[in-house]
Amino acid sequence: PYFDIDWTQESSALVIGSEGNGLSPELRQTLLQGQTEVNHDVVTIKATHIPMNEGIESLNAAVCGSVILFEYSRQSLKNPTRSS
Repeated sequence: PYFDIDWTQESSALVIGSEGNGLSPELRQTLLQGQTEVNHDVVTIKATHIPMNEGIESLNAAVCGSVILFEYSRQSLKNPTRSS
């Protein structure tokens, strides 16, 4: 789950798929590979999710982003010297 990731450990980017279709097949394939090269640097890519109670189908993409960004903010306040 998203709260098990240390978002302050290193630079992070958050990629959220569309509500209807999720991630594109190309991006999903990149995620499955676990890393890619950006500007000649190897970047590790991790997938995460927001656990939901039974009976809840999905969350709006903006809500998902907000939940994860809130977790980043919470961790940054807890470890202010590790966030940038």
